[in-house]
Amino acid sequence: MRRLPPGVSLPNPEPRVEQELLASLLASADARDPLEWLQAKRGRVCAQIALWRELEQAWQQWQGQQRAWEMGHPVRAEIQSILSRFMIPDQAEAIFGDLAQAEVPPEPALLSLLTRVRAAWREAGVSKAATGIPASQQLFVDLLNMPDDIDPFDWLQTEHGPETALETFGDILSQCRPPRTMMVGNPIQILRPRVKLSVGKQARIRVEEVLVGSGGFTITLKVDLRGSANPAEDVSRIQWHWLGFDGVTDNQGYAYLVQHRELSVGGGLRNWSRESLRLAYYPALAAGSTSLCFTANPMVLNATGVRLTERPLELPSEQIGDLTYQIGLPAI
Repeated sequence: MRRLPPGVSLPNPEPRVEQELLASLLASADARDPLEWLQAKRGRVCAQIALWRELEQAWQQWQGQQRAWEMGHPVRAEIQSILSRFMIPDQAEAIFGDLAQAEVPPEPALLSLLTRVRAAWREAGVSKAATGIPASQQLFVDLLNMPDDIDPFDWLQTEHGPETALETFGDILSQCRPPRTMMVGNPIQILRPRVKLSVGKQARIRVEEVLVGSGGFTITLKVDLRGSANPAEDVSRIQWHWLGFDGVTDNQGYAYLVQHRELSVGGGLRNWSRESLRLAYYPALAAGSTSLCFTANPMVLNATGVRLTERPLELPSEQIGDLTYQIGLPAI
């Protein structure tokens, strides 16, 4: 984002505190790791945002769950809000009713809200060793079980500093990314290089097309993948997939962002997985640019275990090496 072509703008995060964090991140040096900077320089702000998001997520899950129940739809245990274990609707509305806002509340307001939720948790006699807590809600439960004399912001910063920095960073980026669309404007150039690339013996890529449009550009790929992992006993085969080039720069040093991707998976021979992949990038090619360099450093293969009788199983990803592809563009 620091090296976008001149004059390009992106949406701003909605909360003012995240707008300020984004401005500081963009003004920092390229060599500075943004997550390290957030943790070291804005750790308490990240903790404040994290507590807000935990409370907001619990409230939104509870509201969605209530709507589903009112319509007669079941809600799977793993996505039920922990609030439903100890709050009745009127009580939840009274406690959380003022949380629906776009700005991050100040620390005293968040602490007051957390204290009221804790009081309801304790009054209901919910055990600290409550079982069946979804992983996504474990941090919220830890905050509810925390003694009152522990500052939750200090605790989040000390015990969960890397996680809160990562969550804040992801939240900021999700709000200022380009629109999720494959549309890149009117075609200006269409190149069909049919170039074959490879990474060791685990990835074979064919570049089918590069289309330069008035508002961005796309690249279309045919990909065959083979990771090194072997299927477990309950997995009939492993489906490998790759999300494509995550870095693109031009010959002037300007950078471009992944705008959207279309991925279709199917076929493949023996242990190979085959996919068709098309990625759109933003913004439009800068004036005077005559080449593009696509990179995946490293190339990361994601894996899904295909099972005969159960839902697919997400497996650990694999890094298999670096991939670079450069293409020259005729003068426009």
